[in-house]
Amino acid sequence: MDTYLWGAVDLSISLGVPFDVESSTFQDEERQVFDAACRGGKPAGVGVYGCPFEPGVIQRVKEIGCQGILVGGDGLFLTYGCQQINKLRGE
Repeated sequence: MDTYLWGAVDLSISLGVPFDVESSTFQDEERQVFDAACRGGKPAGVGVYGCPFEPGVIQRVKEIGCQGILVGGDGLFLTYGCQQINKLRGE
């Protein structure tokens, strides 16, 4: 079975709210995309924007019913690792 996947960053840019996945514009449209996938009988998934280790990032897409959640990438993990090191150093 095919899965319908969309990218949060791509969608936010298309909507004119780049990288703002918290905006009502983005979240309303994301819900519509998810609903359309469900109506088409396809499992839906999204590439999350933000660090998957932070509370709420995964929860938000889980709450709208996404069945596939893409997380990670070299840049994300490197950035998060450096942030954690800076916290340990007190910077």
